[in-house]
Amino acid sequence: MRFVRNEQLLFSLSIDYAIRKTSDLTAMGGWKRDFSPLPFDYEDIFAEFTDKANEHYAVIISLNPKIRNAIERAYYWIAKSISELDFDMKITLLFTALESLLTTINDGMKGQRIAYRIALLNTSFETPYAHPSEILEIYKMRNDIIHGSKVDVASKSEYYTLMRIVRQVLDFYIKFAEKNSVKKPLDIINLLISSDESKKLQKWLVKFPDENSQEVANWLLKDIEDRNKT
Repeated sequence: MRFVRNEQLLFSLSIDYAIRKTSDLTAMGGWKRDFSPLPFDYEDIFAEFTDKANEHYAVIISLNPKIRNAIERAYYWIAKSISELDFDMKITLLFTALESLLTTINDGMKGQRIAYRIALLNTSFETPYAHPSEILEIYKMRNDIIHGSKVDVASKSEYYTLMRIVRQVLDFYIKFAEKNSVKKPLDIINLLISSDESKKLQKWLVKFPDENSQEVANWLLKDIEDRNKT
């Protein structure tokens, strides 16, 4: 029931529909919608997520306003994704949430950078992470959608995978910001890049022959070198 909120928000009218002529009230046809409200029988799960939200809120209000604003923007885009019907738009909005947290206005190749920064953020909490190549592949799907070259390419599977990743990123981002007393999102990015794990991740990614892994490895190396120059 982890994603029950998605199903709950995907309805606004009743399941059954019918079209009628206003002149003689003749029924023209009807159909059933795919989405309907779910019975509220998951109190324990609701309480669990409420407790997590309260923990986050207690930390967020103590953070620097610039960090708080980034987190609030991410919450906004996650909520928009949940209430969106189309899976193409769902993953697009989730990546917007990730961009709010893990990129700057000057970053190019955001997909590659998001991919390795998620890995480094998870590593800082000694937690397994999705392969950066997988994240970049979904990001490229998002690019196809945004640039109008493809439609109906995202599925529930990609959406659920990305939502799981985004939820974990948001949790770790809040904890990381509190732990390191950072003042702005760029501070978090710089700390991740300058960590001992960044070079290890880059050397590990180079071993994979696929194009996505190589792209992420190259951009991580560039950011490490640029960071060392400053």
